[in-house]
Amino acid sequence: MIAQTASRPRIVIVGAGYGGIAAARRLASLGQGRYAITLLDQRDYHLLQFALPEVAVGKIAADTLAVPLRDLFQDSDVRICQTRVTGFDLPAKAVQTAGGPIPYDILVIATGSRTATYGIPGVREHAYMLKSLEDALALRAAIKAAFARAAQSDPQAVRRALTFVVVGAGMTGVELAAEMAERLPPMAEATGLSRHLVRIILVERAYHVLPGWEAKMASDALTALQMLGVELVLGSYVMAVRPDGVLLATGEALRADTVIWTGGVETGAEIAASGLPTGERRAILVDESLAVIGHAGVYAIGDAALVRDPRSGQIAPPSAQLAVQQGEAVAHYIHAALTSGHPRPYVPKAAGWLVSVGSRSGVGSLGPLPVRGRIARWLKAGSQVRYLWRLGGLRLVLTHGPGLLAGHRLRGVLPGLKGWQMTDAVGTRPGEML
Repeated sequence: MIAQTASRPRIVIVGAGYGGIAAARRLASLGQGRYAITLLDQRDYHLLQFALPEVAVGKIAADTLAVPLRDLFQDSDVRICQTRVTGFDLPAKAVQTAGGPIPYDILVIATGSRTATYGIPGVREHAYMLKSLEDALALRAAIKAAFARAAQSDPQAVRRALTFVVVGAGMTGVELAAEMAERLPPMAEATGLSRHLVRIILVERAYHVLPGWEAKMASDALTALQMLGVELVLGSYVMAVRPDGVLLATGEALRADTVIWTGGVETGAEIAASGLPTGERRAILVDESLAVIGHAGVYAIGDAALVRDPRSGQIAPPSAQLAVQQGEAVAHYIHAALTSGHPRPYVPKAAGWLVSVGSRSGVGSLGPLPVRGRIARWLKAGSQVRYLWRLGGLRLVLTHGPGLLAGHRLRGVLPGLKGWQMTDAVGTRPGEML
């Protein structure tokens, strides 16, 4: 059993992403008031990260993706602290935050990931990312600014202003490129420009899109992207990002005012400085119970953890559905450690994989069954609504579902969808106890 220093074990969960939310909710359910659970995050909302591309192109409202933490824990004794985590004092068993240290008996690290730049010059300075709501809104503003410049520029400047380079053809890159290819040409026409001036270029180091996916699914995604007019540059490595575009390893320069970097993920600086063991993606090494190797009472889940499938030894990919699984699993492991239980080792079990390619198409699988086209797109919409239902039931589906479904062109499926208004307002004051 885990040693504790308070009458109720102090369990601190860092990060209110998919894994952190799942862990906090399950622990509260298992503990029934016996655990002092604190959830830390620098924002006061849970981000529905799966729809960031739609926000970036202005298809859905920004606040659609921000689910207030108050709403998720209004009937729970989970204590929410909005603060910025700066590090971990493992010997003192405390989380270092902007508001001071927060002691713990058990720590769950669910800090997620940030976009990896691999040390490539100019990425952080000149490229946009797509990991947060702020990122999506910054990209939306950049797109609007690009069209404003194009309306008043000479032909050469117009071409550069209306060329958008997306680097990385994983799930985020494919979905973003497709949304831009679908949304931006009509924006050009609305500003009096030819839709054919818009270029969406997707660059990928591998020789196919969706690296790691089955070849047939990747091929279907490639076809769908091409039908939308996305230009593919495959098997090419970006050497540098510049103010006027990107330089490829071949020496070719792609001229563009707007570059978006979606090329992989890694953990943040606080993990690197923690002294915890890490591996690929700088993710924390954990055992079959999601406990950090060599650190009793410390667990890691989601993108922050390097989780291996005990059946094959392969590393589980970072994903929302596995983060939720791991959050629920770590809650059971912690509960067992505090009550002398003996749960089974964690085994990643993905129900399937779905990626949208614009509003009308998608690719993926449900178990062994491949799906594509409109069916895949509808299934993705259904999976998003299902997640809202699991989080907050009908109330959350009705408040956030209409905005999400607006991005799927499923108007009329939920009440209130036709009147959904866009807004960029999210968040409240940092340092606030909720």
